Amino acid sequence: MLQNGELLVKEDISKEPQPTYPDLENFAGLRGFISIPLKVKGQITGVMNIGSHILGRFGADDVSLFNSIGDYLGTTIEQVKLYERLERINERYRALLRHALTAQEHERKRVARELHDETSQSLTSLSLSLQALIGIAEMKNIGDTEFINKLKATHAYAIHANHEIVRIMKELRPTLLDELGMTAAINRYTKNALEPYGINVATKFIGTEERRFPPEVEVTLFRITQGAIGNILEHAEAKNVSVKLECNDEECTLEIKDDGKGFDVSTLTGVAPDGRGAGLFIMRERTSLVGGTGYVESQPGLGTKIIATVPLTRNIIDEEDKGFNS
Repeated sequence: MLQNGELLVKEDISKEPQPTYPDLENFAGLRGFISIPLKVKGQITGVMNIGSHILGRFGADDVSLFNSIGDYLGTTIEQVKLYERLERINERYRALLRHALTAQEHERKRVARELHDETSQSLTSLSLSLQALIGIAEMKNIGDTEFINKLKATHAYAIHANHEIVRIMKELRPTLLDELGMTAAINRYTKNALEPYGINVATKFIGTEERRFPPEVEVTLFRITQGAIGNILEHAEAKNVSVKLECNDEECTLEIKDDGKGFDVSTLTGVAPDGRGAGLFIMRERTSLVGGTGYVESQPGLGTKIIATVPLTRNIIDEEDKGFNS
């Protein structure tokens, strides 16, 4: 059968001249035997053998049926192999992505620490030195008005630069996240990011009082908040935003809702060349890497709602990539 690729039928194996079947006949009591090729696109990928205790059991209808079953099983086996290969690829992808996101968090923390220990400290020293020079100039009644004004302008620039460095540090790794935890960090970040643009912010926290959560949970939900707020500022044109975080002993659920212009979720199937959709993609991947689930609800003119739920008992990649759905 393997040579010619055709189904092989033996009506009575006891009449076969070659000593191939004594065990089948003497111990199993088999008489009839059929060997069915399992094919995929004309290629044999396996063999299915069926035996019968009855002589002449396999007729033309059986042969036709078994041929169909062989084709079906061959295709099914090939699909299973492809699925297993795809799962291995997905597992490697998730492992690499988790490593990349973890490395990103470490790098954010390192850069924020260096900005605090070096750049911010230097700018603070520069500001104090300029302030001292301005004081000395005023005490000595230096009459060069242009010089004094430039000195004051330079002092103002130094203070502004230091404020920007502090803002960048908080974006990279908010100290509140490490010191006071997720609730304080989300509450402060949301209000500081939106209120200067005239957007009303309402926050609600349930079951999070005086609690710390696994680091991967805190980082994940904070980064999802950052991504959602970033999308609101860039696209939503919203006037009101609500943030709700509710935790119990098993999981935390974050809900971020705005009254902006919304969008058609069905049109966002991937990351566009211009970067559109990247924010939701990152949120989905972050959620799935801690075993969580999430979804986006939005319609043109009706605002957008993002909900992410992450378990508190997981800190490794989930075996099933549930992800962030629309």
